[in-house]
Amino acid sequence: MHYNVVYDVELFRSGACRRVTPEDVIFEGKGVCAGYAGCYEAIARRAGLDCIMVTGHGKGVGYSPLKKGQPCPPKNATGHAWNAVRIDDGEWKLIDACWGAGHLDSNTGQQKQEYNPGQFTKSNEDFGASHFPQDSRHFFRSDGRNPTWEEYFTGGLDGSPPHIYGDFEREGCRKQSLSPRERQIPVYSGEVVRFQMSRPCEHWTFEKNGQGAPRVFLLAIKGLDGRNETYIPMDTDGFWWWADINARDLGAPGQDITMMALTKVGDRDARGVTKEEYLRSKGKVGMAFSFMAKWELV
Repeated sequence: MHYNVVYDVELFRSGACRRVTPEDVIFEGKGVCAGYAGCYEAIARRAGLDCIMVTGHGKGVGYSPLKKGQPCPPKNATGHAWNAVRIDDGEWKLIDACWGAGHLDSNTGQQKQEYNPGQFTKSNEDFGASHFPQDSRHFFRSDGRNPTWEEYFTGGLDGSPPHIYGDFEREGCRKQSLSPRERQIPVYSGEVVRFQMSRPCEHWTFEKNGQGAPRVFLLAIKGLDGRNETYIPMDTDGFWWWADINARDLGAPGQDITMMALTKVGDRDARGVTKEEYLRSKGKVGMAFSFMAKWELV
């Protein structure tokens, strides 16, 4: 699905609804979400697996998180398609072959072929944070609970979540573990703010499931009154990453707080570099970073 099918951007933009068979997807080498899901279902069944196509709403192109105080829109569980496939012990597993094959690049407006294994390995609960089925029987949560439309659309927040960049999940971080959960952080709260996130689950390892050894994760803060920018490396126990910072030291209202991953130290790749090695090299050699997440100070 990733190497042989590309997203049909023209069909998506036209809004035209036409029936696309798995044969069409295979021989034309393109399709929209329903084409990916239908093709995946056909191949899975040919392989002897129980598999169904699930339709509903997805937090993809066109979705914007609600702003603080903004009401939830009426329920509209349409516009996307994915699959449920029965795996070990009769468990139904949710997967998204379309989002797993790539995504629309906001800069070019074209499909970027970029395999995303997270769309095949998330728990059904985490998968449901961005997918809402039309048929409530297709949540397939381990706790048997069916979230409401409002709970799904808002994420349980009274405001927007942090802005999360593509490298966040690619670097093996679980979106649902990220804290603070809301995008806006009050500077004058008098509190200590904990920034943290975790691996997807206890079975997930960087070497086996990721792209190699983990990176050092850091927070770019602006300091008291926003006058002294510095990078704070996060502590880790191998599963969680965290940093506790006084709200007053984060910066001034109107500034951003950015979480980053260390990608280069000098001329070498920074995978496997420890917090201590980063601190020893800080200020002595050039370094490069990738963006992970961003909050706003208020």
